[in-house]
Amino acid sequence: MHPNPSGVHFLSSTSVIRGLIRSASLGPGDLVIDFGAGPGTLTAPLVSTGS
Repeated sequence: MHPNPSGVHFLSSTSVIRGLIRSASLGPGDLVIDFGAGPGTLTAPLVSTGS
């Protein structure tokens, strides 16, 4: 693994994303604000919860 000189890190592991979404226990009616400079890897999984 090489150091990241920019200090910016993007979440790309689908297993980590699934774990985050599952541990948040989100459901319909929950307000979630998804913001950041990333490629949107959390957006679709968040939408699938109905939140």
